[in-house]
Amino acid sequence: MPDPVTISVLIPSRGRPDGLTRTIGTMHGKESGANTVRYIVGADLDDPQTISAAMDLWRSGLPVMPVVGPRGPSLGALANRLAKKHPADVYVSMGDDIEVLTEGWDEKIADAWRAQDDGLWWWCCSNGATLAIISEKWHAAAERIYTNYFPFWYDDMWLIEVQRYATGRVGDRLDIWVADKGTGSSHRMRDLAFWDEFFWSRREERKAEGLKIADRLGWPLVASLDGLDLEKNPAFDPAALEAQQGDRAPPDAQYLTALYRAKSLMGQHQQEAA
Repeated sequence: MPDPVTISVLIPSRGRPDGLTRTIGTMHGKESGANTVRYIVGADLDDPQTISAAMDLWRSGLPVMPVVGPRGPSLGALANRLAKKHPADVYVSMGDDIEVLTEGWDEKIADAWRAQDDGLWWWCCSNGATLAIISEKWHAAAERIYTNYFPFWYDDMWLIEVQRYATGRVGDRLDIWVADKGTGSSHRMRDLAFWDEFFWSRREERKAEGLKIADRLGWPLVASLDGLDLEKNPAFDPAALEAQQGDRAPPDAQYLTALYRAKSLMGQHQQEAA
């Protein structure tokens, strides 16, 4: 029998205690039992319901490790903090409103890691959501899992493109499936047109990051990055999506910190392009 692989499931969570409980329950219930799986829940100090749900799961005997702290400007930075606090062979990025469908999902991840212990992979999701699976060697080479830019989802798209520049190909989706059980709203989603423009403006940074990771891992550098860019969806309508899924609460100070930082970087980018 191969040695067990240590897997840290990183779950930033806020305001969805029932979803968090369901997510961890389905994941734990479908483990193979052959590996060491830990569920690292990132909870905000001002969210007692999530803290209570995570502690209840821990008290029930599940390997749940809450990490509680002030709410920061960036969702990706929280995932990075969870990974740093609970190092593993592999990190699994997970939402708090997901149902895992595949029995033995952890062993499929372990097999992929045994075949390439510096790899990066993706879950399959019925609605096209993107959830990353990151080896510790990739994490060490990148010095992070996600950026510290975005208050809500753009880090997965960032990582998809970085992987293309590092490897010269589209990333692999493992045969492990999840269903997104989300309510349709996203914490802190606002100013979506700006964040979309900001994301696309940082492509050169992603290219540099991909080449840096490949070099540090000892991979051959991709001869040409032509044809590896993510393509914009021409049907994407930021205003319509924000009207449907946007956060209705007033922006908090941490969100504004992220926004002002990104606007400053956008200003630098526009000056350099002029």
